[in-house]
Amino acid sequence: MAEVYGVYRHRKSGHIVRVTGRARLQTEHPTIHLNDMQMMVIYEHDGGSIWIRSEAEFDDGRFERV
Repeated sequence: MAEVYGVYRHRKSGHIVRVTGRARLQTEHPTIHLNDMQMMVIYEHDGGSIWIRSEAEFDDGRFERV
């Protein structure tokens, strides 16, 4: 599980991201391939844009804590 408020590096691109929180996804849309109530990681990418990625993807080795 990603720690909240940590700084991480994307292993492939080298981009530095700052995790700002975690949230639970709530969706009822039938074509979105995410599970309802799935945990998500919220992070700031390149000093401004906000991204959301599933916690499972964030923790699968793509990112390393710096």
